[in-house]
This record gives sequence, C-alpha cells and structure tokens, in this order.
Amino acid sequence: MARRILLPLAMPGVLVVATLAFVDGWNSFSLPLILMQRADAQSYTVVLQKYVQADVGINWNLLAAGSLLALIPVLTAFALLQRRLITSGGFSGAVRG
Repeated sequence: MARRILLPLAMPGVLVVATLAFVDGWNSFSLPLILMQRADAQSYTVVLQKYVQADVGINWNLLAAGSLLALIPVLTAFALLQRRLITSGGFSGAVRG
C-alpha cells in the first residue's frame, strides 16, 4: 500500500532533494579549499579558482572552458530527470497541452 500511495506522492520531493544535494556536492568550494592540501585531491571548482589567482593574469579561455566542463554533469542530470521534474510536483499545472 505504501508503495502505491506514498512513494508516488513523495517522489517529487525526493527528486528535488537529490538534485539539490548533487548540485551542492558538485559545486562545493569552501571546505575542499580549506581542507585539501594535495593538488590531486582538490575538487574541480578549487582547481578552476587557481586559474583566477594566477600571477600572470587570468586565462579567460581556459576558465570558460573549465566552467562549461563543470556544467556538463548538472545539465546531464537535469536532462535525464526533466520529464519527472516537470510533469510531477509544482510544475504540473504550468505545462498545458
């Protein structure tokens, strides 16, 4: 009974929490910047930030390419979950047709 009633009602909330947790984990910056001293263990956002602090100037092309690479997993997750996120929950009344 719980699988037929409660799980479908809870799925939009579970997906939102999972999406926010994924994006927060992917974009974590402060904690890895403080705790990770080894260069091979640092997160992607910390490595991108080091390109901004370079003494020779900012390599905008490399920074833009790195930022787009950081965006790929988030866009992929949204593309895979788009139908589930839009057709259920708060957006269900906004899409007509």
